[in-house]
Amino acid sequence: MYNSLYRSSKIHPLGELLYTKELTNVIKQTLLKFKLKRTDEKLTPHAGATFYTEFMGAFGIKKLIQKFMPPPGSNRGYDAWQYIHPIVLMLLAGGRHIDDLREIAEDKALKEAVGIKEIPHALQ
Repeated sequence: MYNSLYRSSKIHPLGELLYTKELTNVIKQTLLKFKLKRTDEKLTPHAGATFYTEFMGAFGIKKLIQKFMPPPGSNRGYDAWQYIHPIVLMLLAGGRHIDDLREIAEDKALKEAVGIKEIPHALQ
């Protein structure tokens, strides 16, 4: 089967695929009951980070931060959770520098899933 698939679908022996129209029917359903299809829904490469937001909510971390951190200095300021939450998500997603917050800020699907409306930054 592999040899016929290799010849007809242009699959490299090491596994790299050459994306052509011929590959639309190559993926066959085996054990898992799901289908692959195109969608217009928002997708995120950081979907696992949503579970950490749930974890932090379940353990009351947001409430602890709001209780023990000072409130915003003005009515236009941000509370501590609005700073800490995106940083935690960035670190969980593999970020190492504060500039990596851009990945979280640009990920509309993740922000919508975890309830982040905006991320504070130095220019505000």
